[in-house]
Amino acid sequence: MKQFEFIENQLVLKVKKSPFIIRLTLYVVTFLCFFFPILTISYLLIAREEFHIKYVLFLFFFGFVGFYMLRVSLWNTLGKEIITFQKENITYIADYGWFKDAVKSIQGENFEYFIQPVGYESDKIGVLVINKDDNSIECVVKMPEFELKELVDDLNFKKVI
Repeated sequence: MKQFEFIENQLVLKVKKSPFIIRLTLYVVTFLCFFFPILTISYLLIAREEFHIKYVLFLFFFGFVGFYMLRVSLWNTLGKEIITFQKENITYIADYGWFKDAVKSIQGENFEYFIQPVGYESDKIGVLVINKDDNSIECVVKMPEFELKELVDDLNFKKVI
């Protein structure tokens, strides 16, 4: 199965799903990060404990950890990168399924596409990098080098829009 596909003027890079047990663990930890503080504060309120600012800090801390874990969980399940090619502009969006990251864009023409190796050399895995002068977009979806070479050849051949 290819991890990339062209849909009109968009390139969609799909994240390879993590093994089920890892995704299950991520979702359980995410659930606990949201559920544990609510349960604890509910118990403290029922026990008529005195209110402390540490309860609010406790909620915020676990809320941030829970939000981060939710992003990681969704990325490993539904994650994809959407790169849109326009005449003098390329935009990049990381899509987590339930929400999206901020839009990055590069202005100009004649973009350079190349492979940035990641991990161990023997793994033969890399990421796509789109470069124009000092601006670049480095994708985070790791793909086998042979698939990336095919993608870079397609991008250079098509001279996308």
